Parts: sequence; C-alpha cells; structure tokens
Amino acid sequence: FLAKNMDDVGKYGDGFALLVLELTRKVCKRDPNQKSRFVRVLFQMLSSDSAAVSYEAAWTLVSLSSSPTAVRAAAVTYTNLLNSQNDNNVKLINLERLEGLKKKHPKIIQELLMDILRALSSPNPDICRKVLDVAMDVVTSRNVAEVVTVLKREVTKTAEDSDQSSDAKGTVYRNMLIRAIHGCAVKFPDVAESVVHVLMDFLSTDGGMQVIVFVRAIVEQYPALRAPLLAKLMSSLDSVTNNNVMCVCLWILGEYCEEAESIKEAFEEITGQLGEPPFLVHPEEKVAKDKA
Repeated sequence: FLAKNMDDVGKYGDGFALLVLELTRKVCKRDPNQKSRFVRVLFQMLSSDSAAVSYEAAWTLVSLSSSPTAVRAAAVTYTNLLNSQNDNNVKLINLERLEGLKKKHPKIIQELLMDILRALSSPNPDICRKVLDVAMDVVTSRNVAEVVTVLKREVTKTAEDSDQSSDAKGTVYRNMLIRAIHGCAVKFPDVAESVVHVLMDFLSTDGGMQVIVFVRAIVEQYPALRAPLLAKLMSSLDSVTNNNVMCVCLWILGEYCEEAESIKEAFEEITGQLGEPPFLVHPEEKVAKDKA
C-alpha cells in the first residue's frame, strides 16, 4: 500500500505519517538497501504543518543518510522548529539535535548560525545558554562580525528591559553574553576593539565583574588599545559600586598607566573619588550603618 501511495502520504493525516516514519526506520534497519525508496517521501514530510511529523522526518532522514543534502535539510527543519515553536521543551530537544549534527557536520551548522541565534529572544535563560553553547563553537572569521553584532544588541537589550519578568532573565543572561563576547574577542582579536567599549558601560551592573575581567585581558593582550581603554576606565570609576570590581579597576590603572600624563590623570581621578581627607567614618554614620 505504501509503495503505491508514496506521493500521497501527506493526505492521510499526521498519525498515518508518523506510522510511515516508524515503518521506514524498521524496514531500513532490517534491509539498508531500501533507503533510497523512502528518502523522497522523507523530504516531503520535512515541510509538514505538524511539528511532530517534521521533527520525526528530520531525525529519520539523518539516521538513514549522512549526505550533505540530507543533513542540511534536517538542520534547516530543526532550526525552523526552534524558532517557530513556543514550547521550551521542544526548543531544547531541537537544540540537542543541532548540537549532535554540529559534531559531525560543523560547516552545515555554520550556514545556519544566524538563524539559530534568533532563538536568543526566548525569555528562558536555559534555552539562551544552550543556543550559545551550540553557536559559539562554529563562529569563524567570516561570521564573527555578524555574531558579535547580535551579541552586542542582546547585551544592550538587557539594560533596556526594565520589567520584572525580564529582570529575572537579565542578570544570568547578561553574564552569558559577556562570556560569549569575551570568547569571540580572544579567538578573533579584530573584534576586541568594537566590543570592549560597549561592555564597559556595564561596569556598574551585576555583570560588572565579568566585564572588568574581560577588560583586564584585553588591556594585557593588546597594547595598542590601552590608551583609550584606560581613559574610558578612568571616566567610569564614579559609576562602579562593587568593591571587587573597583579593586580590579584600580589594579589595571596602577599596572598599565605608564606615561606621566596618564599616571597624573589616574591619580587625580582616584583621589577625586576618595573625597576630602581624613578618610574616617563619622560616629553618626557608623551608628546608622550598624542599625541598618
């Protein structure tokens, strides 16, 4: 029956299509020579309106064929499902499949990288983490500029989102993005200058430690960028509220301000932040702090 109605499988409903897929896997497992008979109908099922059918068709296709055409078609299907389905479990399952394809066919995943990054719009931080895990390993010199542009835009959006539901994602998500940008800058030095100034605007946020560690690495590795970065760091000191972040800021200034002019500017900026001596806590302030 199936052999006679191969072109009309889609007319019989999703349940029948899933049975056909199960039959295909069983027949081809028993007799691999039958694969060519089923490949055409599998390609048809990839465009099914049913997410379950298209997913199962993609999985079956990859299990039967490792040709670039089949793998690319399956990867495109997984990516489309990733961006079209609202269920978080469905998104995670498709990301797992894409990660599996990445191990054997990284170039095909590279072609779909920007589409995969669209899933960063998800409010779920676990999905965003998985997207970055899949994407960052296939960044190349050809696509790094586009990837960094997307990551910078996402970092900026975390600062703009002020509602409480976005805030729950914001802290964790911002740190993930900063780490991803740091990784890109380490692998591809050409993008370091374009991202570090943007990230320094986040020194006062809860991701400040991630940012200042990134800045320290860039200042150390790229002497040509030191002068503008040190100037930016000096102007940002008044916005730093975390003690540990401030310690790293002061260490960077003390270590890399080598010219007389930059040393003078750093000293004036630091003393300006300290205020007027003596640097003692007034008894009234101490009492109020203890009460608080």
